[in-house]
Amino acid sequence: MTDIVHMRNDVIEGITKNLQVKFEYKAGGEYGSDSPKVITNRTVTPTKFYSDFTGFTGYDTDKQEDRNFRFERVQKWKGLYGNEIEVKIATERKRRFPLTKEQYKLWEHFVTDNYETIYNNKDTHDVLHTPNSPRYTVTVERIEQSGMQEFLENLLDR
Repeated sequence: MTDIVHMRNDVIEGITKNLQVKFEYKAGGEYGSDSPKVITNRTVTPTKFYSDFTGFTGYDTDKQEDRNFRFERVQKWKGLYGNEIEVKIATERKRRFPLTKEQYKLWEHFVTDNYETIYNNKDTHDVLHTPNSPRYTVTVERIEQSGMQEFLENLLDR
């Protein structure tokens, strides 16, 4: 089992930044039942802790429902997921696109060339970048109407 402090810290970050966590989870074999113990891979968007931090509740992307997860049943903790790629959650309102410096320059040209359409549609975007990072993360609303998502998707497919 992974260090409980590490798991809790990842869950806190997942809750505050709407990121997913990945782990292997042991299910079945509860309290002398005849059901076999099964270990499954889980990808979950945490929403809250429960029972004095012994577990957490989150949206399980495979089962497509909110579920509770006990830390004691985690067999292998794989950590945060979603920092570098798009987080695919139907309820999420924004999409994230990781760009290289060259891709980001093309993005800047697109925004400059299309500023009137973007402004008229009241569409927005965010850019996350730290000085020493090779990545620029551009975030756009899923409901934007200016072609930003299409441009970014095509940019990443190159």
